[in-house]
Amino acid sequence: MQRITLNISNISQVLKLDKELIGTSGYMGIAYFWNYEYRNFLRDASIGKRKKIHRAFYKRGLQLDGVSDSHLEIIKSNI
Repeated sequence: MQRITLNISNISQVLKLDKELIGTSGYMGIAYFWNYEYRNFLRDASIGKRKKIHRAFYKRGLQLDGVSDSHLEIIKSNI
């Protein structure tokens, strides 16, 4: 397996790409997509958990940056 060295420029490019992928199946779990209301739950969540929650919001037809009991239920059941 080839090793890739990341510098600040590379990381910035990956974050920019992930922001563009919010709302798609290609979302990588790096960029923030959630409402400010859920910041304490999700900002420190692992990439895998972010992807799982993003996918659950998307599958249930919820606004990715919305606020509702359904959003909170999904977040709490996946953290």
